[in-house]
Amino acid sequence: MKIILENFGIIKEFEFDTDDNFTFIIGKNNTGKSYAISAIYLIMKNILEQKEIFMFRYNFFKEGDILSKVNSYEKSLKEKNTVNIKKDMEEIIKNILEIFLIKSINESFNNTFDSIDNLENKLNNKELLIKINTNLINLSIKIKNKELYIYELVINRKIELKKSKRNLSTKLDESSIKIYMTKNQQIFLDRIRELIIYLLEDITTDSLKHIKDVHFLPASRSGLYQALSAFGQIIAELSKSRKFTSKKIELPSISEPVSDYFLKLSNIKISSSKKQNKSIEVAKFIEEKILNGKVKFKQDTKKLIFNPNNTSLELDLSYTSSMVSEISPIVSFLRYIINNNESYFGFLLPRTKKNNKTKPLIIIEEPEAHLHPDIQIELLNQFVELAKNDVKFILTTHSNYMFNKFNNLILSKELNINKTNCLIFKETETGSNIKKMDIDEYGIEDENFVYTSEKLYNEKLDIIEKMNDSESD
Repeated sequence: MKIILENFGIIKEFEFDTDDNFTFIIGKNNTGKSYAISAIYLIMKNILEQKEIFMFRYNFFKEGDILSKVNSYEKSLKEKNTVNIKKDMEEIIKNILEIFLIKSINESFNNTFDSIDNLENKLNNKELLIKINTNLINLSIKIKNKELYIYELVINRKIELKKSKRNLSTKLDESSIKIYMTKNQQIFLDRIRELIIYLLEDITTDSLKHIKDVHFLPASRSGLYQALSAFGQIIAELSKSRKFTSKKIELPSISEPVSDYFLKLSNIKISSSKKQNKSIEVAKFIEEKILNGKVKFKQDTKKLIFNPNNTSLELDLSYTSSMVSEISPIVSFLRYIINNNESYFGFLLPRTKKNNKTKPLIIIEEPEAHLHPDIQIELLNQFVELAKNDVKFILTTHSNYMFNKFNNLILSKELNINKTNCLIFKETETGSNIKKMDIDEYGIEDENFVYTSEKLYNEKLDIIEKMNDSESD
């Protein structure tokens, strides 16, 4: 699946491919990095939460609505051998996605960006466009009357009804879907209904081929966690009803990604399973080699605490160093949250269980915050180890140390360059250009940090030259 944002806020165009294992994002402040990753998080979250789409077969379609179409198709097939029903299917899928998926994304965007109307690029006055492209469906979303709506939906297959003397099953290939009319109208009706279900499922199953769930860790993780802890119960109650109200949540005024981040950390479920995987191993490594202590979740207080090595102390994160308080939420996600989250759709396992590449996606803003360069480098090492095994990452960073280490990991072939993406956001008068930086066996050319380094180096040479001149005088 590809998600493309065009003229979104100050962003001209941004693309995310769910097939990528590691997306590394750099660029100056106020170029739209947070906008882009927040939008990707909310879109992916809502796609993965669309249980209603899979339940609609029981409560959405009225028998009469489907029957009227089947009667129409049967009549057409009496006059010709083949009937093209692609337009009908596109209209049906579009209407259902409007009711479920687009409504849900609208609510999430309103909860996060204050006003959907403000999302359009005011620098170039071009229309906002969100594209969601899957194996079967290309979806284009625009804004009308301060709401998102489906501007266009295209199915990437021919869909044909055909006459047949035999009771043939539906045939699917790379270019077409063929349904054969049977003498039994109920069977024919069921086949039409199954086709609609199949097309709808593509929106979610195309995501589930690569991503089983998505998590967002905002910048200033420790400050947000500590500040929101005081409002924990309020946030919990408001968030429960968030999907059932169209009114903006005002108290407290927080974005949905930040709210989700806090709620996940406040509702950790400790598993009794002793099963180990790479994310738990990495969490332990960070505790042992970086934090020198353990991060724990207290079920009674619903809070994270830190236990320094060789002590009986249990410290609230507000009483720990900035490094500990900043890294502890990351450790908690790796140990408790991404391992306890089963795939959203257990009943889809017969279709998806053969694909062992499904991974959680973690989006982290500025993982380097409050960290010494040595710690930044080691943390990135551990993220890359996870990206080779259990987890997909999107990282935004202002750290030249992390960028240089990322480059070295590509040179040493620790990262698969075919599954790795590096983007740079550059400000222009008409919005931010997002450039996909070339990655090959020689790494990535630095187009972001090197200029600052050169500027400082030249400044140093000028100062030394002035010092030498004054001494010679």
